[in-house]
Amino acid sequence: MTHYHIAVLDSTKSYAKAIAKKTQETDYTIYNHKEGEQVLCLYEPHAYPDKIQSLLHTLHSADSVLWVIDKVDADFAEMALALWQLNKPGWIIFKDIDANDIKPMLGKSPMAAWPVLDADLNPAQMREQLMAKTPPRPETPTIVMVDACFEVRGVGTVVLGKLESGPVAVHDDLEAVPGKMRTGVRSIQVQDEDIQKAELGSRVGLGLKGTSPDAIKRGSYLVTPGQMNGFESGKMEVGVSPLVKEGLEPESELFFSYGLQFISVKLDNKETIKAGTTAVVGFKLLTAAAAPAGSRVLLVRTNKKPRVVGYGVLKSA
Repeated sequence: MTHYHIAVLDSTKSYAKAIAKKTQETDYTIYNHKEGEQVLCLYEPHAYPDKIQSLLHTLHSADSVLWVIDKVDADFAEMALALWQLNKPGWIIFKDIDANDIKPMLGKSPMAAWPVLDADLNPAQMREQLMAKTPPRPETPTIVMVDACFEVRGVGTVVLGKLESGPVAVHDDLEAVPGKMRTGVRSIQVQDEDIQKAELGSRVGLGLKGTSPDAIKRGSYLVTPGQMNGFESGKMEVGVSPLVKEGLEPESELFFSYGLQFISVKLDNKETIKAGTTAVVGFKLLTAAAAPAGSRVLLVRTNKKPRVVGYGVLKSA
């Protein structure tokens, strides 16, 4: 079964609910549509713009983006900056706005090369466009991004999440990171069906053994043992957005955004990192995080706009 995970950035809140059915809501809303062995999963940041985390968690959860542009305002600029720094593929819809007025604003950003979809496509046509290309995903190791963990009567501890890499099967041994806690897979559900093995890309419900809901937090990962480490410090290559004119001052205190993690971080830069430049610096997190080496994270501030100030590529952790 092939899953397509797409973030829908749409201030009109009309496209996702027309294309698929609402299934889950946290700080984003998930919509699903199943056609045979294909499942379209749409993520909409319903708590944005009030909460920047809603936008970032949506983007990190998705493989690609459908960006509906209907006006140019501060939210448009912030979304453009986040998309540029995260560098994911996607599509654009120009709705009730002249595309020729917008395209120059995208400049040399990756979004300037995104295909443009007709705003008047019907839901079936839109789904066909969004599911036309199978997203590339690593086949190993097993990595499940945890969206929720809770107790189910008669079942025990259940995790909901996205299988970002590899398959997962009943009786597999997994490790929760950060924390290195071992657990095992008792049962698996995909699209409300009990199965023995889930393929990569699936949204899964995993019944776990040997653990409790308190031990596995939202934003953590279930992985093949030994394949991912938790960390509280390390080095990263920081790239500062050209729109952050003042740059990043020495020992900047920001937030580290990766997957569903949003953690206070302090950089050890001794000098200002100027807008539009990069530097390799050390960092220290308030609490432990988990991410594979080489991962691209977003660096965020919450006290002024633009809130997304740049990115970091993990060098060591």
